[in-house]
Amino acid sequence: MARNGQSSYAKVIGAVAVILLTAPQPGHAGTYQNATSLLDTLLTRSGYNAQVRPLLNQDDTLYVYLLFELLSIVEVNDVTQSFICNGFMGIFWHDQCSVDVQTVQAFSHSFRCHRPFKATNILHPVLFFYFVLLIIIIVVVGELVVVVVVVVVVVVVVLVVVVVAVVVKLYK
Repeated sequence: MARNGQSSYAKVIGAVAVILLTAPQPGHAGTYQNATSLLDTLLTRSGYNAQVRPLLNQDDTLYVYLLFELLSIVEVNDVTQSFICNGFMGIFWHDQCSVDVQTVQAFSHSFRCHRPFKATNILHPVLFFYFVLLIIIIVVVGELVVVVVVVVVVVVVVLVVVVVAVVVKLYK
């Protein structure tokens, strides 16, 4: 029996699991010329237009999926009705109009086209209603747990509004 209560057999299994999970995965890193030729083939020569919804039939619905993982709320300012938070956000949709990557480059298994957001494209909603609700809950209940839950709900609602505004702005 080891000093901390684990057997040496359990430690060996744990070490093997860590090694297997962190073992290098096969991959391919292309050159700058490969990346530019792939982008040229996918976006320029194919006639791709980023201002048109990426659907073959424009009457169909484009489903946009939002993934947000809140890491922390850094600051909430009631006076300016603003907050600062840290998290990961991803926006995903299926692009029917892009060229198939497998036919362009045999080694490519996935392709992501990143479009940076400008500060002017992001909606800045007025959060007065949400902070009034927060103040009412603090006065009535006075529990810290409720305050944290309300702040998290406010952050999620605002982020959904921002993402919808950005997606609408991208396809106008």
